[in-house]
Amino acid sequence: MVIADSQSHKVTTNLKENSIVVDGTEISLTDDNKFLMDKGGNENAMMAMYYDISTHQAMFFAGGQLTQEMPTNKEDITYKGEAIDAAQSKAAYASVRLPATFTVNFHDKKLSGKIGNAPHGNVVVEADITGNTFKGEHKFDAGQGVHHATGSAYVEGGFYGEGASDIAGAYARQGTYTNNGVETDLATHGVFHAEKQ
Repeated sequence: MVIADSQSHKVTTNLKENSIVVDGTEISLTDDNKFLMDKGGNENAMMAMYYDISTHQAMFFAGGQLTQEMPTNKEDITYKGEAIDAAQSKAAYASVRLPATFTVNFHDKKLSGKIGNAPHGNVVVEADITGNTFKGEHKFDAGQGVHHATGSAYVEGGFYGEGASDIAGAYARQGTYTNNGVETDLATHGVFHAEKQ
């Protein structure tokens, strides 16, 4: 995941051209061996997933213009959006778009949320807010006959736009799942973007 540090660099995104501009220099997010699998976002923040044909690896991006003046609201604020969720085993790689809902309390500096309806279960997010970024962990609740074992997990992201109008970030986990008695190694990862309601 890339989180742009807009205090040090002027960063803009261009969803149509599949590029970012850092300090006036355009950087392509694709080349001949990579292709865009999915993307989303707006002028404040974006998320994208690319696939490298030569290495058979997916790459994720989430970023934009970080919020400079953070809110301090004591009440919970809801963000709704989407995630690009992907799972990779030795046999297959698949991605899907899922609904994402987050609750943020700027006063308590906490973010929680759910990325839902994944075949391997919902991604449940808990993170601490530091400045205009957040970092924490995620876990899965069991979904549709699939049980996940323990594994390392993280989530991180940032607040984007005026008044923290958007959030975007990434998550990843390495673990196993059991489905119909068959255990398989599984890496799950994704990116998300959501807007303040």
